[in-house]
Amino acid sequence: MCYSNTKSRAWTGSQVNGSTPSGCASVTCKTCSGSACNYVAYSNSAGTGDGTIKGGCSSNSASCTKTPKTVTASTDHYVSGTSCPTCPTGYPNSDGGNIGQSMCYKTCEDIDITGGTNVPTSGTAYYPASCTYTTVCDDGYNLTGTNTCSQLCTLGVTSLRTGNGVTIPLYSSALSTPSLNIGTGGVCYGILESGAGTLNIQYDGKTYHVID
Repeated sequence: MCYSNTKSRAWTGSQVNGSTPSGCASVTCKTCSGSACNYVAYSNSAGTGDGTIKGGCSSNSASCTKTPKTVTASTDHYVSGTSCPTCPTGYPNSDGGNIGQSMCYKTCEDIDITGGTNVPTSGTAYYPASCTYTTVCDDGYNLTGTNTCSQLCTLGVTSLRTGNGVTIPLYSSALSTPSLNIGTGGVCYGILESGAGTLNIQYDGKTYHVID
């Protein structure tokens, strides 16, 4: 028998797929392999027998687990490297697939306000953008320069037209100063700044001029 201290046997194990990472819909894996088994053994006089492994390693045929190479995300998740985190707080939704965090989104809904509704310009907002709105006023209300819906005058007169053709809405309450108070069995209020010029008021046969 001949003693050998340098025997080596190539790895002959099999590749095993690992589990799909949490939050991922699918995974493709890298190939894997084990190292050769170096061991101490005895051989026969012809040098063709390996004999019994005496040390160095226990096996050259153990399986190896393949690691993820690429992934796709499940619904409400996104891809980050080879993992699939949950979409961030406030943007809980996604359609899944090969997407990044910027494809997580939230639903934009109508917001009731006094005299109207803030209506979203889009049904969704993608991370990290905010929902954007346009204001729609109810009947009997008008959108002011401060983007609020204010109630128009309920005394039968809802606007005045100035000498230069500018229309001034009249409201049930004063919105700013200076304001124009019109008495018609009550009081209506106009925002004088919106007149943009000379306002001519005729009363009792006389014309009064108010300059903005």
